[in-house]
This record gives sequence, C-alpha cells and structure tokens, in this order.
Amino acid sequence: MMWLEVIRVRTFQSVHSVNIALSHMNAAKEKLSNIPDLDGAAIYCGLTSPFEAAIHLFWKSVDPVLSGGSAPGQQLTRDLAKFGMVDHFIWSLRNAWDAAAEGRAKFDADEPREEARI
Repeated sequence: MMWLEVIRVRTFQSVHSVNIALSHMNAAKEKLSNIPDLDGAAIYCGLTSPFEAAIHLFWKSVDPVLSGGSAPGQQLTRDLAKFGMVDHFIWSLRNAWDAAAEGRAKFDADEPREEARI
C-alpha cells in the first residue's frame, strides 16, 4: 500500500522562522533517505503565505501507521512545533474511480428509500 504523510508548519510570521523550519525539514529528508519503506520525500513552501512550509513523506508499506503517522513523522512534528502551528496528515493512495464508486455505494446504502406509491 502506498500512503502519504504531510507535515505542515505555519511559522510565527517570520521569514527567519520559516528558514529554520526548512533547514530542519532538509536535514530530516536527508536522514530519512535510508529508511527502506520511504519511497521519497519532498519539501514545499507556501505560494500564498511565505510563512508556511511542508514536507511530504511518500511511504510504500503493507501496513500504514494510522495512529498518528510514522515514528519519524511524529518526531518531526514535535521538532517543528517550536516554530509555529503544525498540522500532520496521513493519506492513502487510492484509485480515484474506485474511491468515487465506493463513496456512491455508501451514500446509496445510507440514504433512506421512499416506498413507491401507486
């Protein structure tokens, strides 16, 4: 299974803070590169807000860690918290068509049906 871990930090309205956060993300990216289940990592900066940055960790493991993400992701989340507000998300890779069909099937099953009236 492929899954994605997104860790985003909103710094305290300081370019200096975001630069330090980016340095931590770059160091983490280098350190994590030897983990076998990590398929890659990418760092992003906010286009609409210069005070935001995120690291995306692309995992390929059979059992994704759903209880708060990977251990390295949890550690990085704690490390980045000193620079501002941190969001930590976990996403699974899904075929868009299968997910849409599954969503429609669940919606159809949950929706009450009216009896046909004659």
